[in-house]
Amino acid sequence: MSEHSQPPRVGHQFRIWGQNLNKSLDAQIDLLHHLSPNYFDLALLQEPCCDFRGLSRATRGFVSIYPPSHSRDPRASHLMILVNTRLPAASWRAVFIPSPNITAIDFFGEAFSTIRIINIYNNCDNNASLDVLRNFM
Repeated sequence: MSEHSQPPRVGHQFRIWGQNLNKSLDAQIDLLHHLSPNYFDLALLQEPCCDFRGLSRATRGFVSIYPPSHSRDPRASHLMILVNTRLPAASWRAVFIPSPNITAIDFFGEAFSTIRIINIYNNCDNNASLDVLRNFM
């Protein structure tokens, strides 16, 4: 991310940042330092750094969305979504997809019916996450 000021928002655009953090605390801290809630609506993160409780770091400007199974087995989760707290809670909801490697959210709006954003971590050894997503769709 650039250290320069970010361009102003225009219209009803979703601003999304995606990054694999490779479980690096330094990379995550740097990301959170530069992830402005004034500019980004979502951050789709793969391999975030998690603490001993299985929780990842976020700033107060974002809500953390984990896969549905995360509370039962946090070590199996490989991703998360950060949702800007400025987005009205009534305008989005987490989508239940039975996989520790997929998170999704639906957005509802007057200018559109539903937009689904899916964050997927696909292990290079297999396509199990893609199979789960295909069955879900």
